[in-house]
Amino acid sequence: MKILYLSNVAGKSGGGVSQVVKALLPEDLEFRDNRELWFLGNKVQEVEISNACGMSKNSVTAIGNSVSCFPYFYRKLRNIGKNKMIIHQHGIFLPISLLSLTSPKNVKVIISPHGYLEPEKMKVSLFKKKIVLGLFEGRNLRNSSALVACSAQEALSIRNFGLPQPIAIIPNGVDEALTRKSQRVGGKEAFKKKYLVKGDVKILLFLSRIHPFKGLKLLLRAIVAIKSEFYKNKWVFIIAGIDENNHEDELKAFVVENNLEDIVLFVGPQYDEDKIQALDAADCFILPSKGENFGIVVIEALVRGLPVITTMTTPWKALITLNCGWWVERSQESFQHTLLEMFAKDGNDLISMGENGRELVLERYTWPKIREQTRLFYKWVENDFKAQFCKGFTLFKS
Repeated sequence: MKILYLSNVAGKSGGGVSQVVKALLPEDLEFRDNRELWFLGNKVQEVEISNACGMSKNSVTAIGNSVSCFPYFYRKLRNIGKNKMIIHQHGIFLPISLLSLTSPKNVKVIISPHGYLEPEKMKVSLFKKKIVLGLFEGRNLRNSSALVACSAQEALSIRNFGLPQPIAIIPNGVDEALTRKSQRVGGKEAFKKKYLVKGDVKILLFLSRIHPFKGLKLLLRAIVAIKSEFYKNKWVFIIAGIDENNHEDELKAFVVENNLEDIVLFVGPQYDEDKIQALDAADCFILPSKGENFGIVVIEALVRGLPVITTMTTPWKALITLNCGWWVERSQESFQHTLLEMFAKDGNDLISMGENGRELVLERYTWPKIREQTRLFYKWVENDFKAQFCKGFTLFKS
């Protein structure tokens, strides 16, 4: 069966959604003629993805960011959709949904909202989202054959949104390069030297999009309140990631205003080997987000042996049940208390917690396992949801 992936984003700057789409493609190389990716983007990203996944350029197509090109792709979809096929759409609230909505009737559509139906995410640009829901996205979601959630938390949000279709809970995974235990020789030292961090100083790392939704402003307020403890215990906070909505400038101004320049460092986006080097140089990872349907950066940090601090608005209770981090309330007081608790841990304690986290990821969140769950889910959808094919993946039961 032909699988057409439709995605709102792709390429290195596309965040978690882009990582998932890219990871689903390589497993399908033996089915080159039956797998395609169309995404909102440009030709540079098209080449980047084709090279990274080893796919032919004809199988990866940048639609562009203008609706003017949609009539061409609508006609193309009508042509290739004459035979049985599945569309797996990644992301919502953008024009890519129009292609799913207008696909031929014999095409089955699976939608991965990637957290955009989570209550906190829905509050962002709510008025615009209501307009889009009324124009086309509501019908697209209701008309879909099935949906994919990354966690039980996200599946419940989808169901509470009023969508009755089957929901598969299929988590995200980590890149194979991150699962390798060995690190580049001298990588930790090289990272510290590059960003002028002293060798005996410990690093608390944030590595994600620098966006108001990620909660960095609240965390920085907590750091202001206990900055003397950062000096005393020899820790720094490093913020790595791509800037969105000029939020980085806002944070930098806050850092200067509160005399945090010696504690808080901005190092920009980190990709591929640079990302591994940043993770390996750190001693603990933090994601103070307002909410996540999954949070790929959490498993990326865990698999590199880092304990993780994140909020109870993310689906990561396992951090405390398996002793590999902190799952905390999202408040300034909670962040302060948790950071002080982190300072009190010695190096061996943090290493032990990190090892627990690595075991968790290798057991549950590697891409070969995730791709197999996805393949079996496709098979179930392809065979009209017959009971004998409902196996090998988790189906949400509300």
